[in-house]
Amino acid sequence: MRRSTSSGPFFCRFDKPQTYKHFIKSCTVGENFKMEVGCKRDVNVISGLPAATSTEQLDLLDDDNHVMAFTIIGGEHRLRNYHAVTTVHEVVTGVGWGGGGGGGGGGGGDGLKGENRS
Repeated sequence: MRRSTSSGPFFCRFDKPQTYKHFIKSCTVGENFKMEVGCKRDVNVISGLPAATSTEQLDLLDDDNHVMAFTIIGGEHRLRNYHAVTTVHEVVTGVGWGGGGGGGGGGGGDGLKGENRS
């Protein structure tokens, strides 16, 4: 695991997933929590979803390449053998795919795009 000393993007807050995942009600971590591979979090999911809780373990946190990965290891939900990898990268505004003619482009107001591959 590579962990830079610079403050990484917002998604690197493994202990506060509710800041970037809107279906999470709350998250708790142990008293002596240290953000490193193997650390765990307990997540409470908002009502209406087919889940109540989730226990998750951090597998990878790489600030230099803007990558985070975790595995769900327990909880009350329907997911089994679930592993998520999230990346964040810059979106260049005004550059798009397509045949020209003013189309394409895109990008959020903050210049970041998140991608969650499960």
